[in-house]
Amino acid sequence: MAQNKLTETKIAKLINTGKDGKYGDGNHLWLELSNDCANASWLYRYTQPGTRGLNPKQPRGTDKWVGLGSYNETSLDTARKLRDLLNSWLAQPGKDPATEWRKLKYGNEVEQGLTKTFREVAADFFTSMIAHKSSSHQERSMRAIRRWNAALGDWPIAGITTEVIREKMKIKEIWYGAPDAIPPIKKQTPNAQRILNTGDRIFRLAKARGLRPDNPAEWDIWQHIVARIGDVHTQKHYPAPDSYFDVRSIYEIIRNHNELPENRQITLGWEYSMGALGLLMVIHTGCRGEEVRKARCKEINLNNKSWEVPPEHLKMGHIHRRMRPLPITDQMMEDIIKPLQACGVDLSNGDAFLFRGNSKHGSMATGTMQAFLDHIVQWKKKLTVHGFRTSVSEWWDTKYPGSDRWRKIQLDQAPGGKIDDAYIRDTKLEERRPIMRQWSKFVTTTPPTQSKPVQSKTDNIVDYTLKKRRTA
Repeated sequence: MAQNKLTETKIAKLINTGKDGKYGDGNHLWLELSNDCANASWLYRYTQPGTRGLNPKQPRGTDKWVGLGSYNETSLDTARKLRDLLNSWLAQPGKDPATEWRKLKYGNEVEQGLTKTFREVAADFFTSMIAHKSSSHQERSMRAIRRWNAALGDWPIAGITTEVIREKMKIKEIWYGAPDAIPPIKKQTPNAQRILNTGDRIFRLAKARGLRPDNPAEWDIWQHIVARIGDVHTQKHYPAPDSYFDVRSIYEIIRNHNELPENRQITLGWEYSMGALGLLMVIHTGCRGEEVRKARCKEINLNNKSWEVPPEHLKMGHIHRRMRPLPITDQMMEDIIKPLQACGVDLSNGDAFLFRGNSKHGSMATGTMQAFLDHIVQWKKKLTVHGFRTSVSEWWDTKYPGSDRWRKIQLDQAPGGKIDDAYIRDTKLEERRPIMRQWSKFVTTTPPTQSKPVQSKTDNIVDYTLKKRRTA
């Protein structure tokens, strides 16, 4: 292959002719003249590996062009040295000259402080857009950000393209699943959508701050690469009891576990003790499991008989930004508060966790309550901790259909609108108290069709004892 076909004199003559076009120097290096030869720049052309012979219209493969700089800033000798560098990358299996050149080019700008890495922009995004949200929202966002950082964290934000994202993030594999991959990739379309949305927002921030001219992760691009989420994913709601009447039987299994046959006893540890009481708290109040797990002793106000959940523990806390008091009924005092105190939980120790885990100062583990449902309650169908909120909501709509706003306050659901949330600030604690008193009375009443405490269906029944934890 002929090379070094251009000279400074020949280039000057080409520019003087005013005829636009591409002129080869040989061995992948080209000089491009445009705008009536007012602009002159160097290009590196190569065939993308793996594309040769795939398209009959392009039998030699797909051409890719890499800009090496303008002729005024990059001399002929410098352009040839850059060509040799890219040729060395092209000869190495698994290396793409365009990608390597982009990393080299923008990496130098990062060292000079002219641009930022993706990791730095992601940190700015979290601080400005996520840090004020609820803790659960922060955790979900951080999982997505960690996924991006693992693949592109050290990349210059200005050098990332859609092709790079497709290759490094493997969004398409997560979107559809890749069981033949090693290791297999499970289909997780909602997670992939959350990852894409997070990346989209990070690149939008970079664009707004002038760190790059475009957004390579916007949905307008991805909608031509992956199908709509509704076409490949069926939304599944949290499994809940078939009827709110079933909650009474489930509640009795938890409350009466000590009455199970002694010949099938297995004494459980401290963690499951807290899990049982946490489930009772979820059933009585309709709160989320995370609110129970993160509850502190200082949130229990025995004088006002309320559980004062702080906004940082609430999913909607970033919207209304105020404490949500939940009524503590007499049944809750008997079935939850007093057993907690019997276990050594000191409510005067304000910052201590109300439902402690195995460690002395740590909170209950994330899956403890769900494990109690799965292995001890063993209901006739799959249940989740979150599903009891559905039961509370169904009962409330049936018994008190005209108090929808009070129900939303109790369950920490989205308010009616920004105007209502701004002007109607009363938490309606006293109005909700008699309603929740009726709910507590309902769930603690033995179902009329049962003459003895409900037991789980399987023979492998576990006796669950609630004992005070020994201290060293």
